Amino acid sequence: MRRYLTIFFIFSIILGGFSQLLLPDLLNEAFRARAQELLGAKKIQSEITSQPELAVLLGRIDSISLTAEGVNIDGVLLHSIDVQGRDVVFSPSKISLADGQAVESAGELSLTAVFTAQDIQSMLARRTKKMSNVSTEIKSESIRATAQAKIDGRMADISLAGRIIEKDDVLYFRVTKLNIRNGILSREILDEVMEDVQLFDLRRMPGMMKVRRIEHKHGGVVIKASHQSEDVK
Repeated sequence: MRRYLTIFFIFSIILGGFSQLLLPDLLNEAFRARAQELLGAKKIQSEITSQPELAVLLGRIDSISLTAEGVNIDGVLLHSIDVQGRDVVFSPSKISLADGQAVESAGELSLTAVFTAQDIQSMLARRTKKMSNVSTEIKSESIRATAQAKIDGRMADISLAGRIIEKDDVLYFRVTKLNIRNGILSREILDEVMEDVQLFDLRRMPGMMKVRRIEHKHGGVVIKASHQSEDVK
């Protein structure tokens, strides 16, 4: 009996050693695949660590790092998303749900998302079907765009300014100024242009993120968000 216990003990040590060697790669690959599915990124780098490694299976992560470029979420393009975190506790049963409920708490969990002028231009061209030749640029205080729309058989020139705003942790593009030359926009086109356009729903991210800051900089818009548990720190 003692011999069998000894063999079992040695086998357990060997198995545990192999799991410590193999499990990190398996878990990181699974995490990377899930992130790729969620973000639709062209390029992604990620790493999660935990000691012991099996703690991840129970919903505990010591550190998490993710950088994704060329992101495409439901047709909305982002230049990049960066996520950094530590001491993350999550529900394994909810990690596949896109409802923001997976992460229960975190010592730190932050997200930085970047939109470029090209990302905004793609969004406007797709969402405003009555306009053509859309061109955008991002200044320090706003996003500016020019476009054309056919009115009564001739092309009218449209210029607008707008900003990315947040409502209930959903990001929208809102037009704040509109000018038209060589025509008068129909009510249909005007409503289409002036309506807030949804860009990114942070509530769908597993981390239950809250928007902390939106910065319009020359060439890009930077969104800073963090897990809601940081509200109580």
